[in-house]
Amino acid sequence: MSETTNWTGSASGARPGTMTVEIIRDGTHMTGTLRLLEPGVGELHSRFVGQWTTYNKLSAHTLEHFMSNSGGAVTLPQTGKMEGTFDARENVITGYSRTEIDALGEFRWIQTVSPHPKLPGVLVGAPVQPARYWERFAARTKIFFGNSRITWDKRYTKWLMIALQLTLAGLVGYLLVAFVIDFLVGN
Repeated sequence: MSETTNWTGSASGARPGTMTVEIIRDGTHMTGTLRLLEPGVGELHSRFVGQWTTYNKLSAHTLEHFMSNSGGAVTLPQTGKMEGTFDARENVITGYSRTEIDALGEFRWIQTVSPHPKLPGVLVGAPVQPARYWERFAARTKIFFGNSRITWDKRYTKWLMIALQLTLAGLVGYLLVAFVIDFLVGN
């Protein structure tokens, strides 16, 4: 009988970000899907097939079907491998992965209680590198668009960033000109 578990955590190294993972385990055989949210890049999806041994070692020699919904051109791997170890005391899986185009990457997953993994955009408490202000703003905007009937296109993030930078530059320019005029007039 198969058992489905859900995990959430972080990745570091070649592709840093927040991960959600679903593992379907039937004896020592395991299959699953993983989703990686890379800040500023987008979301990467992949499937894996492998073994979960009785010694709590995970080995997925088939890491494939990579898909991405990033806003720009991204080179996706075609195949990869993943190795990990399950710590039953802490309920944590730690390990590393490698693809034909990426260097070694490490991951750490914590088992979630929820029957369905949370979306990477709304994970709470996962260790991630601090995002810049505009990335947090764009993430909140994506959540807004996700709850409305307006569709969100990933390219909007880039245009939103440019619009915010131009607005800030205009405001700074206006204040600088006003200061120079006041200085020259003597006010």
